[in-house]
Amino acid sequence: MVHREKRTIYVIFAIALALIAPIIVIFTPLVIAITFYDNVHKIAFVPLPGSLTVYASAFAVVVASLVAMYFLKKRAFKIGLGVFAIIAFLFLFISGTKHYIYIETDMIESSHWLKGKKQYEWNEIVQVDYTKKTTDREREDTIMLIFNDESTITLLQAGLVDYPTVQEIVNRAQKHGALVNEIIVNE
Repeated sequence: MVHREKRTIYVIFAIALALIAPIIVIFTPLVIAITFYDNVHKIAFVPLPGSLTVYASAFAVVVASLVAMYFLKKRAFKIGLGVFAIIAFLFLFISGTKHYIYIETDMIESSHWLKGKKQYEWNEIVQVDYTKKTTDREREDTIMLIFNDESTITLLQAGLVDYPTVQEIVNRAQKHGALVNEIIVNE
C-alpha cells in the first residue's frame, strides 16, 4: 500500500504540471522578448505561433512521461524515462525560443526552429506588399517583405505589430529603395 501511495506522486505532478503549463506557454514569448530582445534599436519582436506549439509539446512530453512512470515497476526504466523526459523537454523548449521574427533599425532577423536563423539588411528588401483586407465586420492587414533572394516574411498587423510599427517598417524599406505596394481587398 505504501508503494502505491509513493507512485501516485507521479500522477499528482502530472496533473499539476498540466494545469500550470498553459500559463507558462502563454507568457514565455513575452518573457523572452523582454529579457533578450528589448533594446533601443528594436522595432518589433514577433514570436511565431508555432513556438507556442513547441512549448506545449515540451510540457506534454513531461506530463506523458510522469503518467507512464506511474505504471512502470522497475526503477531503471523510471530513471531512463525521466532522463529522456528532461532531455526532450530541454530540446523542445529551447527550440521554441528559436521561432521568431525580430526587426530592428539595422537588420531583420527571421528564425525558425527547424530551418535556422537568417538575417537580412534593409537594403535587401526589394518589395513590400501592404495588404488591407476587409470582410463584413473585420479587417485583417498584413505586411509582406520580399527579399532579393526571393524569400518572404509576412507579418499580421495586430497586437505586437501595430499601425505605427508597420509605418516604420514601410518607411524604412522605402528609404532603402524597396517598392511598396498597397493592396486593398474588400470581401
